[in-house]
Formats: sequence, structure tokens, C-alpha cells
Amino acid sequence: MNKELLQRVSSLPQYAKFYIYEDKDLQADILDNNMTDEEILREVDFQIEQMRIKKKPITIRLSEYDIFRFKQKAYYERIPYQTLINQTLHKADI
Repeated sequence: MNKELLQRVSSLPQYAKFYIYEDKDLQADILDNNMTDEEILREVDFQIEQMRIKKKPITIRLSEYDIFRFKQKAYYERIPYQTLINQTLHKADI
């Protein structure tokens, strides 16, 4: 981020700064449209909520034993093991 943008977002919460750092389009919007702090936070919150809705396929390496344990537990809970992995990640509150 350039100095002008850093000064512009300095008063925002850390989560908003991180999101802005990752989103080049939003950076341009902030500078071009002279958005207020309230407008920026509203846009960041909206974009984060949209990310919660979307699913993105990823590749992750797990040990065979971990996969076996997920499948075993998923079998007993009668859910797909991918769903169990997803639920476990959400419970981790990362």
C-alpha cells in the first residue's frame, strides 16, 4: 500500500486494514472515490460476508491416518467427510 492509502486507513480496525491490503480494487476505490471510514467499513464487511457464502476448492495435504480418522468419524455422524473437515476448520476459529 502506498503512503496516501496507509494514512487514509490508519484509523480503521485491523481486520479492515488486512482486507484492504489484500484487495487492490478496493484500494483504488478508496483513493479514487474519497470514501469515508464508515463507507469503507461497510464495503469491507459486505465483501467479507460474500466470502463466507462462496466456496473455493483448495488442495491440502493430510496424512493418511488423519484422512482415515475424518472418514471414520464422518461415517458415524452420517455426513460427508469433507463436511466434517470444513466443520472442524470452522470450530478452530482461525
